[in-house]
Amino acid sequence: MYYLSLYLKDEVLNYQTLDMMVKGSIPEDCDTLVITTPNKDFDELTTNEIIKYINNGGKILWLNSSYSEAKDLPNVNKILALYGIKPFEVGYIYETDDERTALGYASCMVEDLGSTEIAQKLKNVILLNSTKINVNTDELSNLGVTEQDIISTPTTSYFRKNVSNTSDDTTGDEQGGFTVGGIFTKKISTESEENADESDNDENALSSTLVIFGDNNFVSDIQLTSQTNPMVFLANNKD
Repeated sequence: MYYLSLYLKDEVLNYQTLDMMVKGSIPEDCDTLVITTPNKDFDELTTNEIIKYINNGGKILWLNSSYSEAKDLPNVNKILALYGIKPFEVGYIYETDDERTALGYASCMVEDLGSTEIAQKLKNVILLNSTKINVNTDELSNLGVTEQDIISTPTTSYFRKNVSNTSDDTTGDEQGGFTVGGIFTKKISTESEENADESDNDENALSSTLVIFGDNNFVSDIQLTSQTNPMVFLANNKD
């Protein structure tokens, strides 16, 4: 993600790669931890540090493209489960409405940015080979998590696990819509809160925020053809 890192620096944002084997912990001044499609499971040190970061009210931006094959990632899934998110599946989301696709690819979709604060400044984004975010809605309340969708695909979309299948026949595919981007806010219970009266509503209660997308291609250097700009520069992707 060369171009994205350059853009962040242009915006006077301090962006650094975190090597847990070298640092041993997440720096105390880390404002936002960015995680992009883990290709192997987190080790115990990394897992414990991320959990500690969350419990201290940390903010995470998670960009997760679909996997091309099934992966066993128990520690990665353990982190996601803290926000009520189930493991990612192998497969892409495709769009059947040509007006919602870009560059002639059914898996290259033009999606609106919901009704979040982000949408006040940006209209849409172009995604590529996105996957769906599986939310365990029954557990959100127990986890103290509230969810707000950033990107939801319409019912004209479908999720296909066999991405080598190029047939237009969607029989057997899971039909849309799907959550592709969301904001998950988790209230962190402190020892004093656990012993306090439940009726005492503290607006300044500690919370951790996860902004997650089932795609990282949209902010990458990927080019579909030699004539197109990198994905990060299409539509509002960069911003």
